[in-house]
Amino acid sequence: MRKAKFGHYLDIKLEVVGLFNELPKPLSVRKAAKQIYDQLDSKLRLRFATDDPAHQIEVWLGQYKKGTLPGQQDLPPYRP
Repeated sequence: MRKAKFGHYLDIKLEVVGLFNELPKPLSVRKAAKQIYDQLDSKLRLRFATDDPAHQIEVWLGQYKKGTLPGQQDLPPYRP
């Protein structure tokens, strides 16, 4: 992934990961993504470049749990 593209989403990913780590486990990635999207600030919601932001969050969370999220080294560690 290009560094510029990652930089555009870094603050969104930080917020998403922070909210995800606060959620009680076990919770499916799909349900967590929906809850997180509902909690996001409206300014962050507008910055998604997709028709289905909850699905994008779901993809990011799946990658985060697997340790394959681009730029994960700049994010807090995953807490199961």
